[in-house]
Amino acid sequence: MYLRLLLALLWVSPSPAATLWSQPPKLNAPTGWAVSSPDHLFSTVSGSFRAHDNFRLSTSATITDVAWWGVHSLPSDRFEISIYTGVSQPVDMLYRQSVTPSTTTWTRNFPSTMQFHTVSLPIPFLAAANTDYWLSIFNNYSYGVGWGWVRSQDGDGAFQRSISGRADHVIANDLAFELSEIPEPSIFSQILLGLSALIALASLTRLRLR
Repeated sequence: MYLRLLLALLWVSPSPAATLWSQPPKLNAPTGWAVSSPDHLFSTVSGSFRAHDNFRLSTSATITDVAWWGVHSLPSDRFEISIYTGVSQPVDMLYRQSVTPSTTTWTRNFPSTMQFHTVSLPIPFLAAANTDYWLSIFNNYSYGVGWGWVRSQDGDGAFQRSISGRADHVIANDLAFELSEIPEPSIFSQILLGLSALIALASLTRLRLR
């Protein structure tokens, strides 16, 4: 009986995700997007680009989940997430992973269909406190699929690096993304798990002594 109760408590007390950084899209007054893909089918700027936006956490944290908003010319779920250091622009790459996110389609308050993507990183990224980082979301499908990273509030801007020999661009607006951390199981859950093991062991001992 006690074992069942403890297991039930463990089941209903998962560790919630903590939002580390949030820049949602400007839904009521959208400001467009920044191309971040090998193709530019719906862009007025020719060439292929990789878009980046900066973030800075006040405390050290492990980034386990990333969410972002975008638009595309053709459906594609092949993305590349990279993290760089740098002050005024991305310089040194620290992290890169190919991911296939979960996608939800949004149609409200935006001139075209927008996708909301979420993914748990294959390898979490440990971000140091008070350090300038740059997040890059890149659709690495192939030529023929144009993808744009939806812009957020005005903020301090973003950076668009050319990967086709053209000039880089400084973007006036921030880009829309969120960073989250799903913490390790709480101490309370670990204590309950230990107690469950002890109760199970005691029950087995009583059965053997009968």
